[in-house]
Amino acid sequence: MKAKVNNLIEGSHSSRHSDNVSSPSSVPACVELRLPVINLPSFHGQYEAWIHFHDTFHGLIVKNDRLSNIQRFHYLLSSLKGEPHQLIQNLPISGANFPIAWETVCRRYTNKKLIATQHVNSLLSLPSCQKATAADLRQLSNHVTSNLNALESLQLETPLHEMLLQQLILDKLDSSTRK
Repeated sequence: MKAKVNNLIEGSHSSRHSDNVSSPSSVPACVELRLPVINLPSFHGQYEAWIHFHDTFHGLIVKNDRLSNIQRFHYLLSSLKGEPHQLIQNLPISGANFPIAWETVCRRYTNKKLIATQHVNSLLSLPSCQKATAADLRQLSNHVTSNLNALESLQLETPLHEMLLQQLILDKLDSSTRK
């Protein structure tokens, strides 16, 4: 590859010298940038993972004009695992059914309140630091920061302190009162 690029550069230098044209910033047009393959994430039904899955799948698959709806449907089925997969597995695979399948999954998992509850629960059940090492402290800090950033990105109307207090109180109630 390096030799091929050098040949192209030398060829462009010799043609420039013969034409008496100087363009030091020109790059051979046939050199392409090869990006790594982006693997689609799997979604297993955890509400806290929904936004990441939705945004990635929507950007790479739903908005990709080069894909047919049948291809989109196959990508969706292969990306969903467990309960989300069961939600749409009986829909016949056809171009007309992809929008129905995608909307069904979106309707089920686009629930800011449940997503926020999962992040609040994660904050309330922080792992304990077993040792006073930098790695353990960094892991604890990352856990808190990650969940707080996720809650902030939801742009909820309820303040964080109210969500935390609500969850603390709900955890103290018996199951029938909680319902």
